[in-house]
Amino acid sequence: MNPLNPWVALAEMLILLGMAFGLGWGIAWAQYRKPIERQQQAIRKQQAALSKLTR
Repeated sequence: MNPLNPWVALAEMLILLGMAFGLGWGIAWAQYRKPIERQQQAIRKQQAALSKLTR
């Protein structure tokens, strides 16, 4: 990790940062996908019930 060209170092840092972000995002998505879907379904159900009341 000791490149002679600073552009190589910058590119390497950006790639590693992007990979770390992608890995973290993927883990968070896999971990919280089910609870988020449940909340979205509950919201849809409440919106449908509310729209029936306001007709």
